[in-house]
Amino acid sequence: MCRFSDIDSEVKSQLITGCLSEKVRQKRLMNSELSLHDLINYARTTETIASTLQTMRLEDNNTATATTAPINKVADEQRRPSNYPRQYRCRNCNGKYPHERGPTSCPAFHTQCTYCGRWGHFTSACFRRLNDGNRQQETNRPPRTQTNRRSVNRIENDQRNPRSSGSDIEYVFHTAGARNLPPPIEMDTPANRSSSLFLGLPNQIKGQLDEQSQTLHKINSTVQKLEAENALYKQELMTAHTNIHQ
Repeated sequence: MCRFSDIDSEVKSQLITGCLSEKVRQKRLMNSELSLHDLINYARTTETIASTLQTMRLEDNNTATATTAPINKVADEQRRPSNYPRQYRCRNCNGKYPHERGPTSCPAFHTQCTYCGRWGHFTSACFRRLNDGNRQQETNRPPRTQTNRRSVNRIENDQRNPRSSGSDIEYVFHTAGARNLPPPIEMDTPANRSSSLFLGLPNQIKGQLDEQSQTLHKINSTVQKLEAENALYKQELMTAHTNIHQ
């Protein structure tokens, strides 16, 4: 026969001592009047909830793994080199290159550009027109930080040097050694652009000097006028002072 006076209380004490769940222990310590039946039901409910949450976590991990695998497969296929041959584009007509019947069969070979007036390329492929458009966009853009400026310079360098980009379409120039060719095409190089910019500097400096000279002339005229008014004011003061003493 059991010698314990309160069997339920002793069972609850042993249950709390050997229980691995912190929630069950906290429940018993916070509510000392909790019966043994309610404590057992609470422990079973806590165990069921923990098991359900663990199952849900495993299902979520399996779903994420199954979703990531096809994405990685597509990324790997995109990184692989294509089996198709590279395509080249003519810089003068924007058509396919090389031309089937040689460089002289280029549609723009005997065409004069309506933008720069040079021969041998279409207006749509004019290198100077593209550069002028880029400079105009740079002028109209608001000020930006140093980081943005580096990004824009990098994009401009990629546009001016198409071979440095990773595109499958490469821009190429072609020349012909045939006779009776159109007038030679002057390349739009940084040296030519810099020389054309310096041609207008003398006139610009002269205009600035003329404006400064006119400004100085106006200042001198104003100073002389103020000095004359000051002298007249002093003379009137002296006359008034003399009249007072007389």
